[in-house]
Amino acid sequence: SAMDPLPRFFQGGHLDQWAAVISDHCVQTFLKWDQQWGPWFLRFAFGHVLTEPDGWTEVYRDLGLLHVLVVSGSHFSFLGMIGPWLIEGPGRVLYSLRLLSFRVWVGWTTLSRILLSVGLTIFALMVGFNPPCQRSWLAILIKLWLPLLGPPSSTRTQDRWVFGLQALCFPNSFLSLSNALSWSAFSLIRRLQPWPKAWQRRLLPAAEGPLIAVNLSYFAVFSPFGVVLNPLLGPLWNALLALGLLHLIWPQSFWGHLLHFLLMHGHQCLLWVFQEQRDLQGLVHLEGQGMAVSALRTLLWCGASWTFLDLWRRVPEREETC
Repeated sequence: SAMDPLPRFFQGGHLDQWAAVISDHCVQTFLKWDQQWGPWFLRFAFGHVLTEPDGWTEVYRDLGLLHVLVVSGSHFSFLGMIGPWLIEGPGRVLYSLRLLSFRVWVGWTTLSRILLSVGLTIFALMVGFNPPCQRSWLAILIKLWLPLLGPPSSTRTQDRWVFGLQALCFPNSFLSLSNALSWSAFSLIRRLQPWPKAWQRRLLPAAEGPLIAVNLSYFAVFSPFGVVLNPLLGPLWNALLALGLLHLIWPQSFWGHLLHFLLMHGHQCLLWVFQEQRDLQGLVHLEGQGMAVSALRTLLWCGASWTFLDLWRRVPEREETC
Protein backbone atom coordinates (compact mmCIF):
# COMPACT_ATOMS: atom_id res chain seq x y z
CA SER A 1 0.00 0.00 0.00
CA ALA A 2 3.01 2.32 0.38
CA MET A 3 3.16 2.54 -3.43
CA ASP A 4 -0.46 3.65 -3.76
CA PRO A 5 -1.10 7.28 -4.74
CA LEU A 6 -2.67 8.45 -1.48
CA PRO A 7 0.04 7.16 0.94
CA ARG A 8 2.67 8.62 -1.38
CA PHE A 9 0.82 11.95 -1.29
CA PHE A 10 1.05 12.06 2.52
CA GLN A 11 4.64 10.80 2.64
CA GLY A 12 6.96 13.40 4.15
CA GLY A 13 4.15 15.89 4.81
CA HIS A 14 3.11 17.49 8.07
CA LEU A 15 0.58 14.78 8.92
CA ASP A 16 3.18 12.10 8.27
CA GLN A 17 5.64 13.88 10.57
CA TRP A 18 3.02 14.21 13.30
CA ALA A 19 2.21 10.53 12.92
CA ALA A 20 5.88 9.65 13.45
CA VAL A 21 6.12 11.85 16.56
CA ILE A 22 2.92 10.43 18.07
CA SER A 23 4.02 6.89 17.22
CA ASP A 24 7.33 7.39 19.04
CA HIS A 25 5.48 8.81 22.04
CA CYS A 26 3.17 5.77 22.13
CA VAL A 27 6.13 3.39 21.99
CA GLN A 28 7.92 5.15 24.86
CA THR A 29 4.77 5.39 26.98
CA PHE A 30 3.76 1.74 26.74
CA LEU A 31 7.29 0.34 27.03
CA LYS A 32 7.73 2.39 30.20
CA TRP A 33 4.35 1.20 31.46
CA ASP A 34 5.04 -2.56 31.34
CA GLN A 35 7.89 -4.55 29.83
CA GLN A 36 5.72 -7.62 29.28
CA TRP A 37 2.38 -6.23 28.12
CA GLY A 38 3.67 -2.98 26.63
CA PRO A 39 5.06 -4.64 23.46
CA TRP A 40 1.88 -6.73 23.18
CA PHE A 41 -0.35 -3.67 23.34
CA LEU A 42 1.78 -1.78 20.82
CA ARG A 43 1.33 -4.67 18.40
CA PHE A 44 -2.38 -4.95 19.14
CA ALA A 45 -3.22 -1.24 18.89
CA PHE A 46 -0.64 0.13 16.45
CA GLY A 47 0.82 -2.84 14.61
CA HIS A 48 4.33 -2.28 16.04
CA VAL A 49 6.28 -5.55 16.29
CA LEU A 50 9.19 -4.63 18.56
CA THR A 51 10.26 -8.08 19.76
CA GLU A 52 10.71 -11.55 18.35
CA PRO A 53 7.55 -13.68 18.20
CA ASP A 54 6.81 -15.08 21.65
CA GLY A 55 4.67 -17.92 22.92
CA TRP A 56 1.52 -15.81 22.70
CA THR A 57 1.86 -15.63 18.92
CA GLU A 58 1.43 -19.40 18.74
CA VAL A 59 -1.54 -19.27 21.13
CA TYR A 60 -3.31 -16.63 19.05
CA ARG A 61 -2.54 -18.45 15.80
CA ASP A 62 -3.82 -21.83 16.95
CA LEU A 63 -6.97 -20.28 18.42
CA GLY A 64 -7.71 -18.48 15.14
CA LEU A 65 -7.19 -15.08 16.79
CA LEU A 66 -3.93 -13.92 15.21
CA HIS A 67 -5.81 -11.33 13.16
CA VAL A 68 -6.42 -9.51 16.46
CA LEU A 69 -2.71 -8.59 16.56
CA VAL A 70 -3.00 -6.85 13.18
CA VAL A 71 -4.49 -3.37 12.93
CA SER A 72 -7.71 -3.68 10.95
CA GLY A 73 -10.99 -1.96 10.27
CA SER A 74 -12.25 -2.67 13.78
CA HIS A 75 -9.73 -0.16 15.18
CA PHE A 76 -11.11 2.55 12.92
CA SER A 77 -14.68 1.54 13.72
CA PHE A 78 -13.86 1.99 17.41
CA LEU A 79 -12.36 5.44 16.80
CA GLY A 80 -15.25 6.36 14.52
CA MET A 81 -17.64 5.38 17.30
CA ILE A 82 -16.06 7.27 20.21
CA GLY A 83 -14.60 10.19 18.22
CA PRO A 84 -17.89 11.99 17.42
CA TRP A 85 -19.10 11.35 20.95
CA LEU A 86 -15.99 12.93 22.50
CA ILE A 87 -15.48 15.83 20.07
CA GLU A 88 -18.90 16.63 18.68
CA GLY A 89 -20.94 15.41 21.65
CA PRO A 90 -20.43 18.40 24.00
CA GLY A 91 -21.57 20.83 21.30
CA ARG A 92 -24.62 18.68 20.60
CA VAL A 93 -25.56 18.78 24.29
CA LEU A 94 -25.09 22.56 24.51
CA TYR A 95 -27.17 23.09 21.37
CA SER A 96 -29.97 20.87 22.67
CA LEU A 97 -30.00 22.97 25.87
CA ARG A 98 -30.32 26.13 23.74
CA LEU A 99 -26.93 27.36 24.97
CA LEU A 100 -25.53 27.57 21.43
CA SER A 101 -27.03 29.27 18.40
CA PHE A 102 -27.56 27.32 15.21
CA ARG A 103 -24.68 29.13 13.51
CA VAL A 104 -22.28 28.33 16.33
CA TRP A 105 -23.51 24.74 16.39
CA VAL A 106 -22.82 24.34 12.66
CA GLY A 107 -19.33 25.77 13.16
CA TRP A 108 -18.72 23.44 16.11
CA THR A 109 -19.84 20.44 14.07
CA THR A 110 -17.69 21.36 11.09
CA LEU A 111 -14.60 21.97 13.22
CA SER A 112 -15.20 18.72 15.14
CA ARG A 113 -15.38 16.72 11.93
CA ILE A 114 -12.23 18.36 10.59
CA LEU A 115 -10.36 17.44 13.79
CA LEU A 116 -11.72 13.90 13.71
CA SER A 117 -10.76 13.51 10.03
CA VAL A 118 -7.22 14.72 10.74
CA GLY A 119 -6.95 12.40 13.75
CA LEU A 120 -8.12 9.37 11.78
CA THR A 121 -5.68 10.19 8.97
CA ILE A 122 -2.79 10.48 11.42
CA PHE A 123 -3.75 7.12 12.93
CA ALA A 124 -3.91 5.57 9.45
CA LEU A 125 -0.40 6.89 8.74
CA MET A 126 0.81 5.48 12.07
CA VAL A 127 -0.47 1.97 11.43
CA GLY A 128 -0.07 1.87 7.65
CA PHE A 129 -2.76 1.95 4.99
CA ASN A 130 -3.43 -1.79 4.73
CA PRO A 131 -6.62 -2.69 2.78
CA PRO A 132 -9.01 -3.14 5.75
CA CYS A 133 -7.80 0.20 7.14
CA GLN A 134 -8.30 1.83 3.75
CA ARG A 135 -11.93 0.75 3.59
CA SER A 136 -12.74 1.76 7.17
CA TRP A 137 -10.89 5.09 6.93
CA LEU A 138 -12.79 6.05 3.77
CA ALA A 139 -16.11 4.80 5.19
CA ILE A 140 -15.82 7.00 8.29
CA LEU A 141 -14.78 10.08 6.31
CA ILE A 142 -17.68 9.62 3.89
CA LYS A 143 -20.11 9.10 6.76
CA LEU A 144 -18.83 12.32 8.35
CA TRP A 145 -18.89 14.56 5.29
CA LEU A 146 -21.37 13.19 2.76
CA PRO A 147 -24.47 14.24 4.79
CA LEU A 148 -23.14 17.82 4.88
CA LEU A 149 -22.81 17.95 1.11
CA GLY A 150 -26.37 17.07 0.19
CA PRO A 151 -29.55 15.22 1.16
CA PRO A 152 -29.36 12.06 3.33
CA SER A 153 -27.77 9.15 1.49
CA SER A 154 -28.42 5.45 1.88
CA THR A 155 -25.86 3.07 3.31
CA ARG A 156 -25.73 1.43 -0.10
CA THR A 157 -24.72 4.75 -1.68
CA GLN A 158 -22.03 5.29 0.96
CA ASP A 159 -20.66 1.79 0.37
CA ARG A 160 -20.40 2.47 -3.36
CA TRP A 161 -18.58 5.72 -2.69
CA VAL A 162 -16.09 3.84 -0.49
CA PHE A 163 -15.66 1.11 -3.08
CA GLY A 164 -14.99 3.57 -5.89
CA LEU A 165 -12.69 5.87 -3.91
CA GLN A 166 -10.66 2.93 -2.61
CA ALA A 167 -10.11 1.68 -6.16
CA LEU A 168 -9.05 5.21 -7.18
CA CYS A 169 -6.79 6.04 -4.21
CA PHE A 170 -5.31 2.58 -3.57
CA PRO A 171 -5.18 0.81 -6.98
CA ASN A 172 -2.14 -1.35 -6.16
CA SER A 173 -3.68 -3.03 -3.12
CA PHE A 174 -7.33 -2.90 -4.20
CA LEU A 175 -7.28 -6.36 -5.83
CA SER A 176 -5.32 -8.01 -2.99
CA LEU A 177 -6.56 -11.05 -1.07
CA SER A 178 -6.67 -8.97 2.11
CA ASN A 179 -9.00 -6.41 0.55
CA ALA A 180 -11.26 -9.09 -0.94
CA LEU A 181 -11.65 -10.80 2.44
CA SER A 182 -12.23 -7.46 4.16
CA TRP A 183 -15.04 -6.52 1.77
CA SER A 184 -16.49 -10.03 2.01
CA ALA A 185 -16.69 -9.81 5.80
CA PHE A 186 -18.19 -6.34 5.58
CA SER A 187 -20.77 -7.48 3.03
CA LEU A 188 -21.79 -10.49 5.09
CA ILE A 189 -22.45 -8.27 8.09
CA ARG A 190 -24.41 -5.88 5.87
CA ARG A 191 -26.53 -8.79 4.61
CA LEU A 192 -27.31 -9.87 8.16
CA GLN A 193 -28.41 -6.39 9.26
CA PRO A 194 -32.15 -7.24 9.38
CA TRP A 195 -31.43 -9.22 12.55
CA PRO A 196 -32.59 -6.94 15.38
CA LYS A 197 -29.48 -7.04 17.56
CA ALA A 198 -25.80 -6.90 16.77
CA TRP A 199 -24.90 -9.94 18.90
CA GLN A 200 -27.39 -12.07 16.92
CA ARG A 201 -25.65 -11.13 13.67
CA ARG A 202 -22.20 -11.75 15.13
CA LEU A 203 -23.02 -15.22 16.39
CA LEU A 204 -24.11 -16.47 12.97
CA PRO A 205 -21.44 -18.76 11.47
CA ALA A 206 -21.68 -17.05 8.08
CA ALA A 207 -20.13 -13.91 9.53
CA GLU A 208 -17.04 -15.92 10.50
CA GLY A 209 -16.46 -17.21 6.97
CA PRO A 210 -13.87 -14.61 5.95
CA LEU A 211 -11.97 -15.05 9.21
CA ILE A 212 -11.83 -18.80 8.61
CA ALA A 213 -10.58 -18.11 5.09
CA VAL A 214 -7.89 -15.78 6.47
CA ASN A 215 -6.62 -18.41 8.90
CA LEU A 216 -6.65 -21.10 6.21
CA SER A 217 -4.98 -18.85 3.63
CA TYR A 218 -2.19 -17.45 5.77
CA PHE A 219 -1.71 -19.95 8.60
CA ALA A 220 -3.30 -23.20 7.35
CA VAL A 221 -5.15 -23.40 10.67
CA PHE A 222 -8.81 -23.87 11.49
CA SER A 223 -10.00 -23.69 15.08
CA PRO A 224 -13.66 -24.13 16.05
CA PHE A 225 -12.71 -22.47 19.32
CA GLY A 226 -11.80 -19.38 17.33
CA VAL A 227 -15.19 -19.33 15.62
CA VAL A 228 -16.79 -19.10 19.08
CA LEU A 229 -14.21 -16.77 20.65
CA ASN A 230 -14.11 -14.19 17.85
CA PRO A 231 -17.59 -12.70 18.41
CA LEU A 232 -17.45 -13.13 22.18
CA LEU A 233 -14.13 -11.30 22.61
CA GLY A 234 -15.11 -8.27 20.50
CA PRO A 235 -16.16 -6.16 23.54
CA LEU A 236 -12.91 -7.05 25.32
CA TRP A 237 -10.75 -5.76 22.45
CA ASN A 238 -12.74 -2.50 22.42
CA ALA A 239 -12.32 -2.17 26.19
CA LEU A 240 -8.56 -2.67 25.86
CA LEU A 241 -8.37 0.02 23.16
CA ALA A 242 -10.35 2.43 25.34
CA LEU A 243 -8.17 1.78 28.39
CA GLY A 244 -5.03 2.13 26.29
CA LEU A 245 -6.24 5.51 25.04
CA LEU A 246 -6.98 6.66 28.58
CA HIS A 247 -3.58 5.44 29.76
CA LEU A 248 -1.92 7.31 26.89
CA ILE A 249 -3.61 10.52 28.04
CA TRP A 250 -2.99 9.92 31.77
CA PRO A 251 0.05 7.59 32.03
CA GLN A 252 0.23 7.65 35.84
CA SER A 253 -3.34 6.69 36.57
CA PHE A 254 -5.73 3.92 37.52
CA TRP A 255 -6.31 3.06 33.86
CA GLY A 256 -2.87 1.48 33.44
CA HIS A 257 -3.50 -0.86 36.39
CA LEU A 258 -6.91 -1.83 35.05
CA LEU A 259 -5.43 -2.45 31.59
CA HIS A 260 -2.75 -4.68 33.13
CA PHE A 261 -5.40 -6.59 35.11
CA LEU A 262 -7.55 -7.29 32.05
CA LEU A 263 -4.57 -8.33 29.93
CA MET A 264 -3.19 -10.69 32.55
CA HIS A 265 -6.44 -12.44 33.40
CA GLY A 266 -7.73 -12.41 29.84
CA HIS A 267 -4.60 -14.15 28.62
CA GLN A 268 -4.81 -16.68 31.41
CA CYS A 269 -8.26 -17.61 30.10
CA LEU A 270 -6.94 -17.80 26.54
CA LEU A 271 -4.10 -20.03 27.69
CA TRP A 272 -6.58 -22.37 29.39
CA VAL A 273 -8.65 -22.61 26.18
CA PHE A 274 -5.45 -23.19 24.19
CA GLN A 275 -4.43 -26.07 26.45
CA GLU A 276 -7.92 -27.59 26.30
CA GLN A 277 -7.81 -27.42 22.52
CA ARG A 278 -4.45 -29.20 22.47
CA ASP A 279 -5.82 -31.93 24.72
CA LEU A 280 -8.62 -32.46 22.19
CA GLN A 281 -6.34 -32.33 19.16
CA GLY A 282 -7.75 -34.32 16.25
CA LEU A 283 -11.31 -33.65 17.41
CA VAL A 284 -11.21 -29.88 17.68
CA HIS A 285 -8.05 -28.50 16.14
CA LEU A 286 -7.51 -29.08 12.43
CA GLU A 287 -4.28 -28.05 10.75
CA GLY A 288 -2.76 -28.84 7.40
CA GLN A 289 -2.04 -27.81 3.85
CA GLY A 290 -2.81 -29.19 0.45
CA MET A 291 -5.93 -29.99 -1.54
CA ALA A 292 -8.35 -30.13 1.40
CA VAL A 293 -7.40 -26.70 2.70
CA SER A 294 -7.38 -25.22 -0.79
CA ALA A 295 -10.82 -26.66 -1.55
CA LEU A 296 -12.33 -25.31 1.68
CA ARG A 297 -10.74 -21.91 1.11
CA THR A 298 -12.16 -21.83 -2.43
CA LEU A 299 -15.65 -22.65 -1.18
CA LEU A 300 -15.47 -19.91 1.42
CA TRP A 301 -14.16 -17.46 -1.15
CA CYS A 302 -16.97 -18.28 -3.59
CA GLY A 303 -19.62 -18.02 -0.89
CA ALA A 304 -18.34 -14.69 0.38
CA SER A 305 -18.01 -13.30 -3.16
CA TRP A 306 -21.55 -14.39 -4.06
CA THR A 307 -22.89 -12.70 -0.94
CA PHE A 308 -20.96 -9.53 -1.78
CA LEU A 309 -22.28 -9.36 -5.34
CA ASP A 310 -25.82 -10.35 -4.37
CA LEU A 311 -25.89 -7.67 -1.69
CA TRP A 312 -25.21 -4.94 -4.23
CA ARG A 313 -27.53 -6.44 -6.84
CA ARG A 314 -30.58 -6.58 -4.59
CA VAL A 315 -32.77 -3.48 -4.39
CA PRO A 316 -34.61 -3.49 -1.05
CA GLU A 317 -37.96 -1.76 -0.61
CA ARG A 318 -36.43 0.59 1.94
CA GLU A 319 -32.88 1.74 2.24
CA GLU A 320 -31.51 3.01 5.50
CA THR A 321 -30.41 6.62 5.31
CA CYS A 322 -28.19 8.69 7.50
